[in-house]
Amino acid sequence: MLLWGRKPFIALRVFGTEGQYPSFEIRSARHVFVPSESLVWAAVIQPVLPDDWDLGEVVSLVPEEVRLLSAIALCERDPWERPRTTITHLANSYMTLGAGDLNLTAPAIFEHVADKARSIAPNNLQYRVRPLGSRDDALALLERIDVTDQLLLAGLARLLGAGRLIAAHNEREEAAISLYVSMGAALEFIRLHLSVNAETDISFGEVHAYLRRALPNGNRLAEYFAEQYEERIIATHPSNRFGEFWAPPLMADDVYDLQKSLIVLFRHILLDENGGGGHAN
Repeated sequence: MLLWGRKPFIALRVFGTEGQYPSFEIRSARHVFVPSESLVWAAVIQPVLPDDWDLGEVVSLVPEEVRLLSAIALCERDPWERPRTTITHLANSYMTLGAGDLNLTAPAIFEHVADKARSIAPNNLQYRVRPLGSRDDALALLERIDVTDQLLLAGLARLLGAGRLIAAHNEREEAAISLYVSMGAALEFIRLHLSVNAETDISFGEVHAYLRRALPNGNRLAEYFAEQYEERIIATHPSNRFGEFWAPPLMADDVYDLQKSLIVLFRHILLDENGGGGHAN
């Protein structure tokens, strides 16, 4: 991966046909998303990461991809009542940048990247492209996602990863683990935000109290995340204070409810939004 080269590069990704994609396009200097029924692809310009950031060899998405794909995945305000985006992966490529090539909307660069997307995609693909979510929301989310915040990136990346596990592989048990990591990151993000002007350390009880105040269905959502914290302990620690578990005791709806609840929570974090019309049961 070109992250190791300490130079900006283009990350190109062709998406999987198991997903479900919004019909709107996004084209900006550093982010492109192009959906059609025969090919859905995206490209980002990834700047050099800070020197003090650790780099791994098994990273699924670079930070700017997390930013763009999260904006697309979170573009539906009410995941309880309306269909939402699901994103899976098929093929990817990393491309070096020439001097001054920092605008993906420049015709020559866009066509070069589009040609590369077509070249790495198999023939005769068929996608589900629908009028999902809101392009305006996606653009607002793209603007608000801070790619210098490692905690936020971790939470969003794990939410995206869980979506891939569910949609492409029906691996709901493994997806739950990713969702619990995402939940931990989201709640910790809120706890740290509340701690900024506090004279003492903020507890997660106070985070739950904040959710009760901040969201229309906050009472139920706060109770839900408290319950899910216990499920997280069971799932990630097979021997724990609740006993020993050969597998997480999850029902199918548990995974989908947590995924939808996290969409609402991250939209609140990023857009200061009051949440959709539904709630976790």
